[in-house]
Amino acid sequence: MPLRSAVYRGVIAAKRGELDRIIEVIELASSYLRREDPPELLRPASEALAALSSWLMTNGRHAHAESVSSTTIDIYPDLDESWAIWAQAILAQRNEERWTEAERYARRAVELGESNPMARQTLSDVLARRGRWPESLEQMGHALRVGGDEFREREQQRVANSLMSAAAAGQGPSVKRTMAEYGLVESMEPLWQGVRAQLGEELESLPAEVMDATMEVRRRISGDRGNSPANRGTA
Repeated sequence: MPLRSAVYRGVIAAKRGELDRIIEVIELASSYLRREDPPELLRPASEALAALSSWLMTNGRHAHAESVSSTTIDIYPDLDESWAIWAQAILAQRNEERWTEAERYARRAVELGESNPMARQTLSDVLARRGRWPESLEQMGHALRVGGDEFREREQQRVANSLMSAAAAGQGPSVKRTMAEYGLVESMEPLWQGVRAQLGEELESLPAEVMDATMEVRRRISGDRGNSPANRGTA
């Protein structure tokens, strides 16, 4: 089947890091798909295209990832991953005028995939960018709950960065509650201690390396005050 062959070539190109080749393959694979095709063909093909567009996102090809997501959704609009990647691509391009659009796509991703932690975390990221921190942390909580240990481990840095930005935006108490509720205290101890310090709590004696990391987190939180994504227009 030409479509299967095109997708396979895309996977090989991704493994080899051939970005331009991936884009060519995606365009070729998309040309074989029609909205009237049966769902049993459209869904797996769309999932493959979403995986390739996610790979483009990882490698900084945000505009191309957006184009692929848009094309895929035109053909098969019921895949949550495509909507989430589209929202992520808009955020990555740092165009404040399109944040409402990004939120609409992220919410559609959640509607289609309520148990998809990446859809929830994408909506959390969009809401954070718009300065709506309570809603953002709520969606992050959903992502952590449905994603479990696998999501926490895979997305630890992304979640930590989001929590740090929330703390910098004055959401320290909510950040502390979120970390305690979803079991992040031990795996993100420097952040936990940094938030506690920001809130004026007295820290117990800590190992030197933990204390050094904690002070760096606290400096980052303090340095980001007034310069968080919600206030400066970029992440």
